[in-house]
Amino acid sequence: MIAFSENEVREALLPHGLLDAHAYFMANNPSAHLPYHNLYHANTVILHCHDGAMEMGLGRKETRSLLLGAMFHDFAHSGGNRTDDENIAAAVSGLESWCRKSGAPPGLLEGARRIVRITRFPHLDRPASLAEEIIRDADLMQIYAPEWQKQILGGLRRELCISEGREIGIIEMIALQLKFMEGVNWYTSWAKRKAEAKWESLIGEIRLIGESLCPVSG
Repeated sequence: MIAFSENEVREALLPHGLLDAHAYFMANNPSAHLPYHNLYHANTVILHCHDGAMEMGLGRKETRSLLLGAMFHDFAHSGGNRTDDENIAAAVSGLESWCRKSGAPPGLLEGARRIVRITRFPHLDRPASLAEEIIRDADLMQIYAPEWQKQILGGLRRELCISEGREIGIIEMIALQLKFMEGVNWYTSWAKRKAEAKWESLIGEIRLIGESLCPVSG
């Protein structure tokens, strides 16, 4: 699993001149404390994107746009109260606001904007570049982070209750997560290697959690 600390995030962003962007993001993101689409999720996606960019040999310019887009991809997320098209529009607006304030070059904004938009879920469009493939893979890797049970079985479940307009119990959430994991298709060789090493064992771990909560009678 990927290690995680804010220092690691800053170290990943420093060579790309994105520390000011991250400070702005951390201070101004209205969805910072959502159960799932929160600062923890954003920072883990940044780290996974950095990992993927290094592993896949992504160019420096593209990596900068990728990391900035990863940072803002869920900015001002509604936590289930709006459609994801509306969530993406809010994220793009936050990205554009920082770019205006910082005087970021148009190429950086356009590249990061494409990164944000390709994360719309459910997915509609295929990634058109390596950077877009990396963000799509990275956005599905929350389970590799140390606090995945709290984030997914707790936080994501709470947001799904809002978007679905009904209560979703832990057993149903486990079933939904297993269905999701069994249907994931990775784009990059980097993501496929990570999955080969860990994905099936994580599926088994989730199954065991479900069995412990709902044991089968003998």
